[in-house]
Amino acid sequence: NFAAESAAAGEWMAAITAGSLALTLGVTVFAVFRSKYMDPVQRENGWFGLLAGLCGYTNAYIPFAAGDPFRILLSCITGAAPAGLLSVWFGCSVSSAIGGVFAMSTAGGPWWLLLAGIIGAALNLGLLIWASKITQKRLFKQKKQQAE
Repeated sequence: NFAAESAAAGEWMAAITAGSLALTLGVTVFAVFRSKYMDPVQRENGWFGLLAGLCGYTNAYIPFAAGDPFRILLSCITGAAPAGLLSVWFGCSVSSAIGGVFAMSTAGGPWWLLLAGIIGAALNLGLLIWASKITQKRLFKQKKQQAE
């Protein structure tokens, strides 16, 4: 049953690719377009993270997670998990888990894989915006109380 095992491995690799795409797009869009919630270094790393993330390397987002683990990790997991699930549900397969959008050229169902990544990125971005607004309100209240 080598063929069955190979097909299952391709589905899992597609799930990894969709999850990394969701993380990459969500955090990059947030860092670039909602820059008031990020420090200048994170804003610059957002563009580098996009380049690295589209290649399948999500290590560029470790500084984001180290700076604010609750907000970043929660949103990334919440976006990547459904993206991976959708890619498997859509029947996508990829021969290599690393390679990002470049590996999608060899994917079975590349457009479905891209759609799964975009849906995951939207969830990731939405949760990042929501968590940032809550964090911002708490910081504002703390500063107001300290001023009094």
